[in-house]
Amino acid sequence: MRVRWTRLALADLIAARDHLVSENPVAAEAMLRTVREAVQKLRKHPRMGRVVPERRSLGYREIILPPFRLVYAVARDEVQVLRFWHARRDPTGM
Repeated sequence: MRVRWTRLALADLIAARDHLVSENPVAAEAMLRTVREAVQKLRKHPRMGRVVPERRSLGYREIILPPFRLVYAVARDEVQVLRFWHARRDPTGM
């Protein structure tokens, strides 16, 4: 299955990476590697993540990659990554 990142999700990922790079470049690379691995798994198992409790009615799913939440939706033939959210962030803007 194809995985497509929304502009918001890419902006979230880039901001997280930039923040980590300034503090710990090794941790930033590890985070990106973890995200790549999770996305590869999503290609084969798109419903592997749990339903997002705050967005249950919309059918959003998420994979927890501490301290981040990779929030996505499953469409017919693709997974849409909607946000890459820090777990401490208020989910109402999700």
